[in-house]
Amino acid sequence: LNKYVPQAGNPLKTHTDFKGNIWIATQNGLLVKPKLQDSILKVSFALGEVTDITNDAYGNIWTSSKNSGIYKIPVQSNFPVDVQSIKNYTDKNSNLRSNKTNAIHADGNGKIWIGTREGIIMNLDLVTNELKDVSATFNLIDERIFNITSDEYGHIWISTNKRIVEFNHQNNALKEY
Repeated sequence: LNKYVPQAGNPLKTHTDFKGNIWIATQNGLLVKPKLQDSILKVSFALGEVTDITNDAYGNIWTSSKNSGIYKIPVQSNFPVDVQSIKNYTDKNSNLRSNKTNAIHADGNGKIWIGTREGIIMNLDLVTNELKDVSATFNLIDERIFNITSDEYGHIWISTNKRIVEFNHQNNALKEY
């Protein structure tokens, strides 16, 4: 990576968006390998250590970070990304309860799910822009959230350092594994 972006940092995760671009989370920020380019570009190092990446139905990239909350990165059809358009959600400027975000996932129902190192689960409604703490539903406080994903039925799956939880949002049923 350093061949393309000096001081890129170690790669931690990758994510392929709907357009085929490869997003690379590093300990120093976010990189992208555009689908039609033979290079890797720096998006921003101001994001700090990026812990996870997802994209919503509108084409925006969302990242979680080790210590600075979550970021919404609007993606235009060309690169580089306009860093002035990046929006940061933190515990200071939004209802986000912790900046120590480990996992982020865009579901098929217009919500961004966020998990923290302290076991806090939140979701952001993309239509109303309402950020809600839904931790009480899951009772994962003091568990480290590692990953959030969803399946073909729209169920949310959360992995922690102690268990895996499946959540059916239609009837609020939880199943633990």
